[in-house]
Amino acid sequence: MLLINDGGTIPVVNGRPPEVMKLEKIVIIMKHSDDEPEFCINPMILAVNASSAGLHPVVILQSKAVPLVRKGFASTIKEPELPLLDDLIESFVQSGGRLLVSDQSLRKRGIPKEELIDEVMVVNTGAIMREIMDAKHVITY
Repeated sequence: MLLINDGGTIPVVNGRPPEVMKLEKIVIIMKHSDDEPEFCINPMILAVNASSAGLHPVVILQSKAVPLVRKGFASTIKEPELPLLDDLIESFVQSGGRLLVSDQSLRKRGIPKEELIDEVMVVNTGAIMREIMDAKHVITY
C-alpha cells in the first residue's frame, strides 16, 4: 500500500506509514582518522547513503577517529577521487543522522569539548552500548 504526499509516494507497512514505525538503526563505528583517510571517508559515504535509503544511521567515533569532529580537522582529510569528509559530515547531520563521540577517547587525547563541531554529541560508554544494542546492524571501520 502507498500513501501519496507532496513529495511522492510513501510505503505503508502494517497499515502505518514509516514515520510512525521505528526506523531500522544502523550503527557505524569509526576508529581511524588521518592515519587511514579511506577508513574515515568510506564509512561516512555509507552513513549518508543509509540515511537516504530511509535507515536511521548513527556514527560513533572512538579511538583515533575522535579528532575528526574537532573544528576544522575534517577538512584536512582528503583522498583522491573520494568526496570531501567535511562535506559528507555536513550532509549526514543535515539528513538527520546522529554523530556521537566517545568521552573516554576525547579525554585520552586531551581534546576539550569546546573544540568540537556543534553537531556532535559527546557520550559515555553506556550510551554507546545502548546504541549498539538497539541497532539492527553494526559496522566497524
